[in-house]
Amino acid sequence: MLTNTADKIRTKLRQLVENRVAVSSDAAIFETTLIREGMYCGRRFSLEAFDIVYFVEEQQIKFYNPAGQLESSCSLDRFLEESESVRRAA
Repeated sequence: MLTNTADKIRTKLRQLVENRVAVSSDAAIFETTLIREGMYCGRRFSLEAFDIVYFVEEQQIKFYNPAGQLESSCSLDRFLEESESVRRAA
C-alpha cells in the first residue's frame, strides 16, 4: 500500500471518529496487516474502537463502529474523494 494512501485513510479515520466522540490529539491509530492464504490482502486501522478495513484487491473500504457493526462500505476512490472534499471545505 502506498504510504500516501495509508496516510489519507488515517486522516479520514481520525475525522470520522472525532465527529462522534472526543479524541485526544495524541491518541494512537493502531494498524494490523491483513494476510489471507499467506498473501497481503489489506490493513485494519483502529481508533477509539472504530475500525476502517482496507481490502487491497477489491479496492474497498469498510467502516465499523465500536459495536463491530458495519456503518459504511465504498470504493477506495470514493472514500479518498470524500476525504479530499472534507479537507478542502475546512
